[in-house]
Amino acid sequence: MAALPADVKAELEGFLQEAADGEKMVKIVENILDYLKKKHLLWTVKLEPMLVGIHPCNRDGYGVNPQDVLDLIDSIVDVGFVKGKVHAVGVEVESDEVRRWNERLFASANGLLGQLQPEALKITSICGSHTNAALRLFRDQVAHNNELVTTGGRLSIEQLRLRDPAFGDAAADGLTWDVIAASVARDVPDILPLISRSGNTSLQRGEHELQVLRRIHATYTRMHSEGHQPAFANIKKSILASKPKCATSVPHMYTFCLKASGGAQGLHLKETEQFVRAHCPSSRQLGPELWQALGVDLKGHTSSAVACVRHALVKSAYLRQNVSVSDCRKLATNFEKVKEADELMLAVRAMLKEQVGDYLQIAGLVMALGSMDMCICGMVLSLKQKDEKQYRTVQAVAHDFCLVAQELLGLSLPLKWESFAEATAAPCAVAKASSSAPVMLELDEHGRVKNPVGLLTARGYELGSDVRRRVDKTVGKIQEVKNDFVYIMLSSGDIVKEPIDKILGNEWVVFKPKDDAHVLEDLSLYGPGTNPEHESFMMTALIATQLQKLGDQQVGTEKLALQTKPNKHLQALKDIPKGKLILVPTTSKIVHKASGQANFFEVETKWTMDAKKFFLCSSCILPKDDAKMKPLIVPFFFVTYTEDEEEANVKLHQMTAEKGSSIKFPVFKNTKKIAAGDLVQCYKAKESKAPPLHFSPSATKRSSGQVATFQVEDRKVIFYGKDEWCPNQKKIGDRTFFSFTKWCPQLTFMLTGKRLRLDSTRAEQSGSLNVPIIHKILEVRQEACDKAFVEAMKVDDASEDEDSPELVDVAVEGEEEKDGGSVYLKPREKAMPKAKRPPEPLEPPAKKVKPVPKGDPDKARGPAEDQAEEQAEDQGNGSKDRHDKDQGSKSRQGHGSKDREDKGSGSYGHDPHKAIEGHGTKTPSQGHGGGHEKMEDYGDWWEEDEEETEEPSSSSKGWSKDSTVGRKGRGAAGPFTRPAAKGYYVQPHFVDEHGARSRAQASEQHVQDLRTSLSAVHLMAKNMDRMASEKESPQEDI
Repeated sequence: MAALPADVKAELEGFLQEAADGEKMVKIVENILDYLKKKHLLWTVKLEPMLVGIHPCNRDGYGVNPQDVLDLIDSIVDVGFVKGKVHAVGVEVESDEVRRWNERLFASANGLLGQLQPEALKITSICGSHTNAALRLFRDQVAHNNELVTTGGRLSIEQLRLRDPAFGDAAADGLTWDVIAASVARDVPDILPLISRSGNTSLQRGEHELQVLRRIHATYTRMHSEGHQPAFANIKKSILASKPKCATSVPHMYTFCLKASGGAQGLHLKETEQFVRAHCPSSRQLGPELWQALGVDLKGHTSSAVACVRHALVKSAYLRQNVSVSDCRKLATNFEKVKEADELMLAVRAMLKEQVGDYLQIAGLVMALGSMDMCICGMVLSLKQKDEKQYRTVQAVAHDFCLVAQELLGLSLPLKWESFAEATAAPCAVAKASSSAPVMLELDEHGRVKNPVGLLTARGYELGSDVRRRVDKTVGKIQEVKNDFVYIMLSSGDIVKEPIDKILGNEWVVFKPKDDAHVLEDLSLYGPGTNPEHESFMMTALIATQLQKLGDQQVGTEKLALQTKPNKHLQALKDIPKGKLILVPTTSKIVHKASGQANFFEVETKWTMDAKKFFLCSSCILPKDDAKMKPLIVPFFFVTYTEDEEEANVKLHQMTAEKGSSIKFPVFKNTKKIAAGDLVQCYKAKESKAPPLHFSPSATKRSSGQVATFQVEDRKVIFYGKDEWCPNQKKIGDRTFFSFTKWCPQLTFMLTGKRLRLDSTRAEQSGSLNVPIIHKILEVRQEACDKAFVEAMKVDDASEDEDSPELVDVAVEGEEEKDGGSVYLKPREKAMPKAKRPPEPLEPPAKKVKPVPKGDPDKARGPAEDQAEEQAEDQGNGSKDRHDKDQGSKSRQGHGSKDREDKGSGSYGHDPHKAIEGHGTKTPSQGHGGGHEKMEDYGDWWEEDEEETEEPSSSSKGWSKDSTVGRKGRGAAGPFTRPAAKGYYVQPHFVDEHGARSRAQASEQHVQDLRTSLSAVHLMAKNMDRMASEKESPQEDI
């Protein structure tokens, strides 16, 4: 068939891109079908059920669940069949591989899906598959337990037509299908799964958990092959697009899939799905709690996934429904047995792959494997199943499976575990006699017993059972039941006919005959040479003999002495030359184990009968006071180990007792001269007890390519006697500073030996370190801080060549001095937004302002000069200031404080220039408070990012060390740096309309000290809210 046109292919791929996020899936699929019909790539046809197969992409490759099909028949019979409710969509058969896939699917159902004729298939279904499979069962007359539509226990179209004519016609004639061209499936294969999931979204039949698990695996594998990062967050939306009922379990199913799916091919997942699909309906779910337990990491054994055992638990949970969360926790507690079982399951599958190839193609073999897995898992985790054969070893289960597999395949398989075979017990016989009470029999219209076979079976008389007559002990075997008679074959070969009422009347009883004689003809198969335990005993005896011979070659022991207390040490009494000391591990304890221990020494042999090894362990007994145990000292086992290779003087070597022997023993030989008094030591590298750390980046750093690392920090610890204390500390340069208080519990306990008590009733016995030394430490620290602060204030401002920003940081100290204090401003490197209009220059104050020295325009006056000037000023105006202070506190209305003097503008005729002068001179006529007139907010200073408060002090206004102030509408701003006695000093910087500092304006005549009081600072903050409007209005020059 010809390929799709390029425009059609592009359009279909556009639909796929639109549906990639999982939204509006049903609508998009309807648009796809309409488009295909428009392009004549979809047509409608009515087909008989036998001509329709199932497409491999149906339900993400899960196909059709036989149990769901049987349940669907019951559902339709109950509610009725409506032809219009079935939306059947199929696709032309693309290749022979599709027919082979259908053959395998029908074979795995064990006849529950009816018979298939692969060559008769015309189309394969992607929607309506379960409905068509239900119609097939009527054509094939499959066994069913619904008596309304069956005859003799099998489905009947005639009975169906009597019950539901529409359903009967559909079973005979088939459904009407929308058939998609095969070229669409070949060129745009992703269209078909999308249409299939759309049908699942409509919920014609629900999705099985294993179907969703298959989708998780397929999506992960596809994204990984495309080079994407297949994290759960990336694939969650596409997985849940069909709204499955198991949505809450999907995160835990994702974890399980990563651990135990069976690689990129998903072999374990396919096998489990094939087994479960044939036995469980889609409605059976495990739930999020059990899925979480199935996918959890095994504590201490995270490197081993034990995937086969996990899948065995899934099979048991679906089929037997006997698995709980606590059973899953046993995977970690019984890990050694679980690991052994998992390796055995893998070995069985490896043997099948070697002998058969793709064993998943043989449905019967998959069913037998599932039964073996559940049996082994039940043994390891104690999940008992009623009427199941009880084995002593898991290897015996594997052997029985091999016997069953031989019957299924008709091949001779290697019986690797034949030595573990266990006799199969006969079915339990009816031990006690049946009750002789009268039985009520149900008769038909002819007076005969209804269902005699079922009645006899219910009483224990099954076909083939051995029976014995009570009267004369005649024995026989039930052959058949016919016309109310039971035919019994006697031991003589004759057949007798007994009425069924005699059987039910307990004249005959079921018994267990004695086992026939079992003769072993070829005894060579069971000789000593084939028994691992006997051969292990013989090998142990041979090792002991060779070890005794090697002990005769031991030399140098007469020059050794053993220290027993306080530590056991082997030391030299005399000098021992190099190579003149040979220590042999003579012992009577030779063990045969799978793995050794720290004090075991392995013996090299050619043992191959199992995976175990031979080890030597010490049997030494030191001399004691009592004479019950005879002492035995072998110097070999007292050699100590060192991590210093230079200190080591002996080394392990492998030696044979005689030439040509295959058994090699470990012996110690000295590699250098051992001086008298030296310890006999062997080098042993230090083993890290903790597992290595594997650093993994965080989610955010992983996406940016950065790697998260640990930061190692050195800390100082204070030791006092046997106690130690690690205080809070910070390292600056090469000095370390400690932070502690007299209420520190750790310090208190270390110094006093008593715990700190902070309850109110024990104030006197609190135990705190409330001692004079604490106060002295605080005083010394304060002095050091003050000194450092003074030194820091001597640092010059930045050079005039640097552009000064408009915004600066503010630092305020001495907040308790609410009536005064000087601060100096230092620029902060942060540019303000560009001014909307050219800024107005700041004029220097008219009075009492000392100019900056010539030649150093950027240097502000220091606090010493300010304090001297203000002291002189206070001497002449002190009395007048006090009078103003009393009057000003009463007349103020523009500020919210009652405690302090207003020293700024206080009238409608406010002049900012005069106000600032008043702050420096304290002249009453130029200060605040001129009568009871209401104050107007004419100030042009504002604070950055601070809310207005009512308290007119630096602390209440939020003016702190790190506050920022600026003059509204002008290009000057600066930080507070330090308080002085009177007012606040401001060092302005001038900027142009672009926010840049002008060098010409930085000349001597422009760079002056501006002084303003705390009241003016308060007024600056109050006018923040009016900043926007005042930017557009003319400003008065200061």
